[in-house]
Amino acid sequence: MGFRPGDKLAYAGDNRPEGLYAEIAVQRLAGAVVGIYPDSHLEQVEYIINHSDAIYVVAGDQEQADKVLDLAPTLRNLQKVIVDDPKACATTTTRASPTSGCPEARPRAGGAAAGAVRGDDRAGLPG
Repeated sequence: MGFRPGDKLAYAGDNRPEGLYAEIAVQRLAGAVVGIYPDSHLEQVEYIINHSDAIYVVAGDQEQADKVLDLAPTLRNLQKVIVDDPKACATTTTRASPTSGCPEARPRAGGAAAGAVRGDDRAGLPG
């Protein structure tokens, strides 16, 4: 997806394992995560995403995705919105091209990078 060290991701959704997985993945890629409460109002969502300079948003359900997509014209750094809704297929939306795929089409966790992780690797957020 093009996530680089120092990039920021916002997670908007309920407390689910997938939210933790997103945080761990971003941490492993030397990025930063900011959380957005699922009951946040549009003004709060806009402020958090813009103030954090998040370029990606993971939405835990369609309601959160709709909030972010409604705000997309005002989100200055937004590049992708990833929807991980357990009641529907996952969707990735960029400003230019939406794509979707059902869970059975998703890659397995870790992918090619999983072999690069060693047992003595430390986890930490950039200082």
